[in-house]
Amino acid sequence: MLAALTGVMSALAASLALRLSFAARQTRLHRAEAAMARSEAILTGQPGLTLVLAPSGRVLAAYGASPPGLTAEILFDQGLIAAVHGPDRPAVLSGLDKALNGLDAQTRFAPREALDRRVMLALKGLEDGRLIGQMHDATAQYAREAALDAARGEAEARDKGKTRFLASMSHELRTPLNAVVGFSDIMRQALFGPLPPKYADYAVSIHEAGGHLLAVINDVLDVSKIEADRYELALERFDARDAVSEAVAMVRLNADEKGVVLNSVLPPEALTIMADRRALKQITLNLLANAVKFTRPGAR
Repeated sequence: MLAALTGVMSALAASLALRLSFAARQTRLHRAEAAMARSEAILTGQPGLTLVLAPSGRVLAAYGASPPGLTAEILFDQGLIAAVHGPDRPAVLSGLDKALNGLDAQTRFAPREALDRRVMLALKGLEDGRLIGQMHDATAQYAREAALDAARGEAEARDKGKTRFLASMSHELRTPLNAVVGFSDIMRQALFGPLPPKYADYAVSIHEAGGHLLAVINDVLDVSKIEADRYELALERFDARDAVSEAVAMVRLNADEKGVVLNSVLPPEALTIMADRRALKQITLNLLANAVKFTRPGAR
């Protein structure tokens, strides 16, 4: 009797254990299904499109919102490569190869059925040999970049036009200015006879002002050459005192008008250098002009 009761109790215990185990498994299964459902809901509701791809580019699964011009149905039906515009396929194939080799890849392409659109594709390899990819619409970014490229091209065209204009105008202005400087120099040296003192002073002023304006025009042309990456130094050996003396002579009139005493203290012996004569003269002229400008009247 006791043995029979013990057997019944054991059977009941085993049955209860089986029921509890089954209930626990069912609970775990429900939880796993709920977690999977939540994950799928998140993937399906994301703004981009997540793809699971075979190494060949065949689409195995797709979750999320498709970018305009490239639906998940097209990808399932045609495959990734066939859905890409022909000229962009090499870049996509290269991205697939990089991802299969363990590298992250990113490329942009135009869908074959919506050439005005652009899609950004990021790829990453999985341990089982498959690939995971994420797509999102990159049309707005592409449009901004295209607008920037167009604006850059327009700016470069304007800059080249400005450079050509400056070079042309500098040439056109140099010709009459050289004549002014040359004729005023003839008058200043009184080559055809003496001039009244007042006219002689005017001739000196005209010569110095014309020389200064010619230097300014040369400076403008130099700036245009520098902006165009075409400025070249004309190197030669010369006495630096000559270039400095010429710059001092050009600035002396302004110094006298302002009441600034300008003295030229140069070494008695030649100061031979290898440089660009006109560039050195322009540097000296700029320094002296600033010195005169920012020196109070009566100073030295």
